[in-house]
Amino acid sequence: MGRVVAPPAGEDGEEAVRALKPGEVLLLENLRFHKEEEKNVGSFIDALSVLGDAYVNDAFSAAHRAHASTEGVTRKLPSYAGPLMLEEISALRRVLADLRSRRMARMEPK
Repeated sequence: MGRVVAPPAGEDGEEAVRALKPGEVLLLENLRFHKEEEKNVGSFIDALSVLGDAYVNDAFSAAHRAHASTEGVTRKLPSYAGPLMLEEISALRRVLADLRSRRMARMEPK
């Protein structure tokens, strides 16, 4: 069904992508292990970007981070919000649009 690639970027990742069969999924190891991730390093962004055809962000809680895997790849690949992200945005719009309710929106990390 799929496999995990470590390290995710570079020749190992590219070879794993080439070996995928229709319907298979490739999982990358946790990118937090790489200093280039948080620093949004261009070469790391490039290495991640060649692994896919599009980027879907479904992690609302990480969307504010300017990291290689959340912001950098969006400059290289067609990018979309996933269904969970869209639900979060919709909920925020409902709360913020109803000014008569005098609700307060407070967002902070867990």
